[in-house]
Amino acid sequence: MVSRAVLLLFFVVFTISYGKNLKLKDVPPELSKYYPPKSENMEFVQLMHTLSTAMTGVVVNLKEEDWSSAQEWAERLQENYLKIGEMVKKWDKVLRKREINMLVDAVREKQRRSNETHSDCW
Repeated sequence: MVSRAVLLLFFVVFTISYGKNLKLKDVPPELSKYYPPKSENMEFVQLMHTLSTAMTGVVVNLKEEDWSSAQEWAERLQENYLKIGEMVKKWDKVLRKREINMLVDAVREKQRRSNETHSDCW
């Protein structure tokens, strides 16, 4: 039941909440430094791919009740999500930092409870 609550929190954070608050007329000029011709590495696109992989990792591991792996992926998601604000200062104020922290805390708590339950079995 807790995993459903964590999944619900996850989807609320990254779909409805984030989309409603991010309304851009123009792409911030500072974003251009992460794309050609200024950068051949396309760091911002790489970050978006990393975030996508981390989100998938969280969801898959939550569904499989692999709390340890879910925690690892949630922490990666948090770390990379916060990089958005470092890369594009204009977006830092609209990032849902509280919610991403809540997600990581919820997964950690589930991992902790799972460890306690399994240690009682031995």
